[in-house]
Amino acid sequence: MFPILFLCFLLFLLLVDFVFLPRSVRRAWLMMVLTFSVAATMVLFTDAWRSLAHFLGIGRPVDILVYTATAILAREMFLSRARQAKTEEQLTELVRAISIDSATHLSTSKTQNQTNPP
Repeated sequence: MFPILFLCFLLFLLLVDFVFLPRSVRRAWLMMVLTFSVAATMVLFTDAWRSLAHFLGIGRPVDILVYTATAILAREMFLSRARQAKTEEQLTELVRAISIDSATHLSTSKTQNQTNPP
């Protein structure tokens, strides 16, 4: 009974996210499909996963998923920090360019006001 309920729950989550998530995050949705597919196979084919875990020297089959998820999450954390640093650099360059443009524009208008008194 549990495998059927679990698979229905996973399908429900995927359907809800497919409908409500914006298209810009489809790549994340595909990663979720892959992860949920692995989880579904773990429920459906427990003996095969148990054999694989034993072959790899891992105690429980779910630990395969836990170790893999930990590695993927650590990677995502580092990539996110790199993207954040890049965004901060771009923001700094943009603010600097706006400040220089604003100062140049202010300096030019002061010069014009001094040479052309009303």
